[in-house]
Amino acid sequence: MHTILKKVKFRTLSPLIIRLLDLILGKRGTNNKNFPDPFFIIGSGRNGSTLLGAMLNNNNKLFLPPEQYVIGYSLLKWRLKRHKSWEYICDEIIGDYQLEKNTCNWNLSLEEVKNQMHNLPKDKRNFANIIGALFNFYGQSKNSTFTLYGDQSPITTHFSKQLADEFPSSKFIVLVRDPRDVVLSYSKIKNHPASQLKYALWKWKDSIAMLDYLTNKNKENVHLVKYEKLVSEPQTVLMAICNFLSVKYDKTMLNTTNASELLGVSQLAIHTNLNNTINTSSIGKWKQELGKDVIKKINKETLDYRNRFGYTD
Repeated sequence: MHTILKKVKFRTLSPLIIRLLDLILGKRGTNNKNFPDPFFIIGSGRNGSTLLGAMLNNNNKLFLPPEQYVIGYSLLKWRLKRHKSWEYICDEIIGDYQLEKNTCNWNLSLEEVKNQMHNLPKDKRNFANIIGALFNFYGQSKNSTFTLYGDQSPITTHFSKQLADEFPSSKFIVLVRDPRDVVLSYSKIKNHPASQLKYALWKWKDSIAMLDYLTNKNKENVHLVKYEKLVSEPQTVLMAICNFLSVKYDKTMLNTTNASELLGVSQLAIHTNLNNTINTSSIGKWKQELGKDVIKKINKETLDYRNRFGYTD
């Protein structure tokens, strides 16, 4: 969602059309779920979400797959394509997860999930059961003991309003990092839209807007984590998260030696630090590596939020 056209289409026009359809045809139901609502790790990206996801994956009661980039768009499809049959929309949504461009190494056949969905009773034909079946099918191939599934894809952040509405019991772990370190980290990724300052700042500010929206909607389902505390006091942070998710803390969550492999990013250069011992070396790098003009622009655009989260130096 890195162009003006996409922002207008997916943040303005699609929600407007969905509201009109809900008024005319009634809202599509979310009852009779086969799975508990998931939890979501959201934020600007380049904020430790992959690290945190890998650490949580070491708890055998939790499962997070590698990143996927389509759940928000899938939800819009579900709500917009009222004229399509159940079988058609299931095949389209599930099929999206088999396209290489839409996931980070989800290398598995999902035909079994399609068949399961086709045979669901009519009263259970809802979006939550499609997504629950998808994630749980993947999870069972990795961890048969998990009881709660989650997602740690930064792009999901921009669809938080719709997902919180569709999954009303879902919990959101919101990661916040100093925007100057976020900008610096994005600037090192070739061909990423957020390597451009303007877009990186939009992603950062939009993540805070989603935090505020979710907190106002139901603060009991929101847990704020600062990246700087995650890497400096990981045990304290993880224990608090486990309490938030109502699972028992497991000290193996501190082990990140297989972090990149768990989340399918072992071949990606931007995640080469994942397998290192947790450390604070990335905090404050912006002071040495960002130019003065860039720092000035970031400071100006993020002043109020920075003060709020203590990023004042």
